[in-house]
Amino acid sequence: MVFLFQFLSRNLKGYRWLVVLAVLVSITEVACTLGAAFPIKFITSKVGSQGNDPSCEFSFLGTNYQTGILGWFDKPAIDPSLKIGPAPLTQCPATPDNQDSILHPILTQHSVIGVIVFSIVLLLVLSHFPGLAWQAEEGRPDPTHHF
Repeated sequence: MVFLFQFLSRNLKGYRWLVVLAVLVSITEVACTLGAAFPIKFITSKVGSQGNDPSCEFSFLGTNYQTGILGWFDKPAIDPSLKIGPAPLTQCPATPDNQDSILHPILTQHSVIGVIVFSIVLLLVLSHFPGLAWQAEEGRPDPTHHF
């Protein structure tokens, strides 16, 4: 492995950033491909039980009276049932192994339609990004081509 890095550093003087870019694009493509399964999980969990919210697993989506990213999709224009009032307050499922989830439950307040729309947007973004990354990688200049 050391020989590989020595070889690359000697022979790719001006193109090291391309190797770093190729590695970053590859890691991003794999992450997007793996992340594309989450929207299906989010939709089936939320439709199956009102308390199974994506924000129960990923707190940056909005829990305990913080709107987060999912709050952007809880609008009356998207979900007509929100014209009457906000989405019902639900508690995330508690696990027996985690006593903190029993003593201090996580509360969420996101509509089913808002979660579905968020999941569709997330699926579209994650499914299109690898193609855009491939296009950016293919658009680079050829290092073997000389004018």
